[in-house]
Amino acid sequence: MSLVGTGVIFGCVWAVYWLWKVGSREPGLPPGPPTKPLIGNTLDFPTRAIYKRFTEWANTYGDIISLKIGFSSVIILSSPEMVRELLDKRSVTTANRPPVHFVDLITDDHSVGFIDYGVRYKNMRRALLAILNREACVEHLPIQQAEASQLMYDLLKQPEAYFTHVERFSVSSIFSIIFGVRCPRHESPLVQTFFKLEEEWEDLLAPGHQPPVDMLPFLRYIPERWAPWKASCESRMQREAHNGSFIEHLLQEREKYGLTRKEVAYLGSGLIQGGSTTTTAFLRTLMCCLATHGEVQARAHDEIDRIIGPGRIPTIEDVQHLPYLQAIIKEVHRFCPSVPYAVPHYSTAEETIGGYTIPKNSTIFMNIYGIYHSEIAYTQPSEFMPERFIQTEFGTVAGADDSSRRNDLHFGAGRRICPGMLLGNNATTLAALNLIWGFDFRVAKDAQTAREMHVDPNTFTESFIISCAKFPADIRPRSEIHSSLIRAQYSSSRAFFHHFEQELSPEDKAFVETW
Repeated sequence: MSLVGTGVIFGCVWAVYWLWKVGSREPGLPPGPPTKPLIGNTLDFPTRAIYKRFTEWANTYGDIISLKIGFSSVIILSSPEMVRELLDKRSVTTANRPPVHFVDLITDDHSVGFIDYGVRYKNMRRALLAILNREACVEHLPIQQAEASQLMYDLLKQPEAYFTHVERFSVSSIFSIIFGVRCPRHESPLVQTFFKLEEEWEDLLAPGHQPPVDMLPFLRYIPERWAPWKASCESRMQREAHNGSFIEHLLQEREKYGLTRKEVAYLGSGLIQGGSTTTTAFLRTLMCCLATHGEVQARAHDEIDRIIGPGRIPTIEDVQHLPYLQAIIKEVHRFCPSVPYAVPHYSTAEETIGGYTIPKNSTIFMNIYGIYHSEIAYTQPSEFMPERFIQTEFGTVAGADDSSRRNDLHFGAGRRICPGMLLGNNATTLAALNLIWGFDFRVAKDAQTAREMHVDPNTFTESFIISCAKFPADIRPRSEIHSSLIRAQYSSSRAFFHHFEQELSPEDKAFVETW
């Protein structure tokens, strides 16, 4: 045989071997579902209810598994121990985000949630902590309490619109803090624009839902959507009509933090995205779980009535005296974590964990839903049972090893843990406290049978951010005393709202005068 023929045969053999290796799981990787030549696990990767598939795999292969997507490795962590070992203890090499081309195109590589870990990220996070530290969050409580007052008032007047009332509350609270502009109604232009863009953004963030940006040209202009509100902040500063918004602070201190004007704009929009959608999801899940678990609601009412009484609306300072309310809040986060698999991390160096190799340039998912629904750690994990957090600190079974567990795992891990954790907790806690104090949440009755309609709280929305699905609700104030106090508090909040209503649309101004 000629040298040419030998070379051809050798080349063919090498090509077959190379093609066979593409998509194969290398020795030392964590276990996972079987791979196929060339494509690995590409066809196995789900595009909907991703967290459920992750959890199924965890039950089969263990709390750390790997997938092969072509040459790339994907690591899925489904236990607090694995999260602590890889993302917390090795945070220096796992703090990056995986490269996502469409995100870079849309955000011009300015989104704090997606940029690589480095000097720019550290500068942006340092600026965020200026308004998100403990002292600053105390200063934001008055506007959050005032917005919670309107949420109660909205439910009093239009209980059937509960699904959109929580959206307005969430967006208005965070917009007031970030831009100094509130949204008095769900139809406010800012609310409508935000949720339209956010719904499309969330769909794009879900793996497998990422069409080319040139098919969705509107995405290139997300930052400009907020530009009028940034301009209004600058105008107020020139008039010395300050209201303490985040953007006001950053525009004054931009050089101190080493930020460009574009980075300031993206910090504001990033906080709004992270803060409003997760709060909305939490409150929708809370309402559904209260309506479908009358015994939980009755116990919470009894605790609040005993500790606070019906004569005043509770404040966030009361929460420390309400252990069952705290248990409900923790259980909502566990039962339906708003971001069930979080934004993935990306490794910049090879690591070894649990005897397995984590290659450099691996995409790492936290399976938060799977961690919170472990059948080993929790009794009946698919059931809404707040009492589990009365029995043990983390709601786990007696005797469980909780040394790596924390109740704020849904806020992320390592050097990418959510900087807005305190602000978000204050918003959800205030709203939950006020809603449970003031209202009875029930499932509506069928008009023909007079029986409660069937509602399954385990039916979740399908998106990057999840919640219990919309249900037929019957929401009523607990008494006339509660109704009177809600009206009075909303009325007293009107003067405070004025500071955040300097740039309202004519329609919003008309609404404020008549609502």
